[in-house]
Amino acid sequence: MDKLGIDVFSIVVQIINFLLLMVILKKVLYKPLLGFMKKKKEEEELFEKKGQEIIKKEEEVKVKTEKTISDAKKKANEIIEDARREADIYKKEMMKKADLKSKELFMESEKRMERELQKSKKIYEAEVKSHAKALLLEALRNGFDKKTENLALNFSLRKLNKLHAGKN
Repeated sequence: MDKLGIDVFSIVVQIINFLLLMVILKKVLYKPLLGFMKKKKEEEELFEKKGQEIIKKEEEVKVKTEKTISDAKKKANEIIEDARREADIYKKEMMKKADLKSKELFMESEKRMERELQKSKKIYEAEVKSHAKALLLEALRNGFDKKTENLALNFSLRKLNKLHAGKN
């Protein structure tokens, strides 16, 4: 190998140097670098895990929020429906009260009209009697014969009876 210009000692020293360099690099650089990379990988996995937990919690909160909103809408609709029912009941009660009041007023006005009618009939009857009596007296003073007197008296009595019958 000397003839080829290759020094065996130098090659051995180079191999030892290379192996020594490899051992030193492994101890000094490779292991810390692997540890650092392993640590970074673990941190990334931890961050990813925490990110997934946060996403999961966010979805749970979203579901809870939607459920709460849905429940609130249902409750609001129930309250609105109850208010409508109460308003309908109140409206019906008010209508009944108004109906009763109008019936009372109608009955009262009917009674008042009946009383006024009775008063008018009495007044009218008294006036008719008075006029009939005056007419009869006048006719008697002017000298009706008996036949005419009886006819006028019967006519007046029939009218009075009709008025009296109509009153009852």
